[in-house]
Amino acid sequence: MILSRESAKHIIDLNPYNSIDKGIADRQFEVIVKGFNFLMQEDSDFLYVADEVGLGKTYVALGIASLLRHFSSSNRQSVYKDVIIVPKRNLQYKWIKEANSFILNNYKLECNIVKSVLGSTVGDCSDSNIHHYLDLFNEDYPSYEIYRNSSFSIATTEDKKWELDLENRLQSDELKTIFKEARGIYRKGADKIYLKRLFAYLLNIEFPEIDLLIVDEAHHYKHGVGNDVSYRNQVVSRLMGVLQEEDDEQIFSHFPELKSRIKKKAKKVIFLSATPIDNGLYELKNQLDCFIPSHRFKNSENINDDVKEALNTFMIRGLMNIKLEHEEDNNGIVSRNMYRHEHRNGNVVKKIDAKPQYIEDDLESMIIGLMQFKTLQHFNESNNKSFEIGMLAGFETFNS
Repeated sequence: MILSRESAKHIIDLNPYNSIDKGIADRQFEVIVKGFNFLMQEDSDFLYVADEVGLGKTYVALGIASLLRHFSSSNRQSVYKDVIIVPKRNLQYKWIKEANSFILNNYKLECNIVKSVLGSTVGDCSDSNIHHYLDLFNEDYPSYEIYRNSSFSIATTEDKKWELDLENRLQSDELKTIFKEARGIYRKGADKIYLKRLFAYLLNIEFPEIDLLIVDEAHHYKHGVGNDVSYRNQVVSRLMGVLQEEDDEQIFSHFPELKSRIKKKAKKVIFLSATPIDNGLYELKNQLDCFIPSHRFKNSENINDDVKEALNTFMIRGLMNIKLEHEEDNNGIVSRNMYRHEHRNGNVVKKIDAKPQYIEDDLESMIIGLMQFKTLQHFNESNNKSFEIGMLAGFETFNS
């Protein structure tokens, strides 16, 4: 089916209170309709929304998700599953809040498929749907399930309680027996990765079917799959049904019956990222590798060329623009790449050879230096050592 803009307007209103810029709201609506129509095609199983920060990727994804849920086949509506993967714990709660807000304020139909007559989400969407570790969820009713990246890393402990914990997360006695046998096989520390991979494969067999998977800040998966990537990537890819026979030869030599039972889990995938690539287009292919067992670039011999040629068929990229009243070029419209300037040399004048700023007063210089040192020291002592301090790139570096 193809949904027209007019029909979509009867379902979604992104600016019911005229509280956001009309241009941004109109553009978000266009992306939602375009993205929905693309994913409704039988041979389109993924979409990449690469809008810059501030253009509302979350609401775009929720809009597409709501339309997909609304127009889903009748036999899926009572068990429809959206699964969302986010980088951090706080974003899990943010997505729950945003999903409920979107359905209440922006989804217009009280259809009892997406929105109830009380204005709430039909699918369960509360803090109880937040997963702090990798486990199963109930497949008997519709819901939004929110995982975070660390859910797939599977923390280990000196004792073997983590192994028993994984075994207990499996529901089938048959699969528990397989995992218990594997615990006896993979006893060495270096072999523990095989236990994690096997657990992901076993969980794949029990995991409910995912109607839509949303991967927020998908660039975190840019290193793809393989023996040398993070445990997170290795586990999530196998959970999603990405069979890796060569790397898992040990597993399938011990448990050959599993191979035919591992299936693709997500019917459709939406990737979100303001920075989809860092070093090259091959990173897009790597991200797809983590979640989709078979995609158009899977066996590509010229990844960069093939991705570049097909980029506009699966990626939507929006830029944040501002309008300058006294700028004559391009009707005063300036993109971020045109107006931003990095002060790597300490200057504030937009010139390559501009003179850097200096603090002449010794006391002021000492106070600022101590403040910077204490701030960086605090981050270093934080439990979350992966905290991004790019906003402090202008700070001097201090060693304690």
